[in-house]
Amino acid sequence: MTEADLRAIMNEGRRRGAEDGRETVHAFPLGFTVDATPGANDPRGMICDTLTARLHLVDAAQASLRNLGACLMRCDLEVEELVSAPFAAGLATLVEDEKHLGATVIDMGGGTTSFAVFAEGHLLHTAQLPVGGWHVTNDLARLLSTPVAHAERLKTLHGGVLGSPEDEREWLPVPLVGRKTTRSPAFRAPWWSGSSARGSRKPSS
Repeated sequence: MTEADLRAIMNEGRRRGAEDGRETVHAFPLGFTVDATPGANDPRGMICDTLTARLHLVDAAQASLRNLGACLMRCDLEVEELVSAPFAAGLATLVEDEKHLGATVIDMGGGTTSFAVFAEGHLLHTAQLPVGGWHVTNDLARLLSTPVAHAERLKTLHGGVLGSPEDEREWLPVPLVGRKTTRSPAFRAPWWSGSSARGSRKPSS
């Protein structure tokens, strides 16, 4: 088994996984089966009649990739290599032990949230949801009837995934939409944060 044989089987996997309008960005080998023996991570140098590979393919819409390339060309930039965002986030944040023991990287952007699952040193799964930080800001603005700019400030300064005992005792001033007075109603932090679904509103005087 040579390097050329591995390239051939990887190219065959890309060909079989190709879909109309999609382009394969990554093809990660998760393991090889040499004849009837599974679990070979690197079959180079081995002798066999049949080699089977288990691959994880990451693809993207061809139109989106072309638009991205055209945008970069207008900025006088050249694409050296395409890397999917979830995979890049995992490379930037995980150490080797975490990749082998198993970890899920969640990267929340403005309009989307991506996921990357690593285990045994390999990228096993990637996904993306059309929900991001902007949706959280918009929900806060609607729920509290406050300007979007202030909702973004609340999210940035006070938002968090995990609650704390101080959340039950903390009051946050929240200006209402259209109100010009400097006096604002205040809300308990758990009323809008993810730490609790309960909440109360302190009436303005």
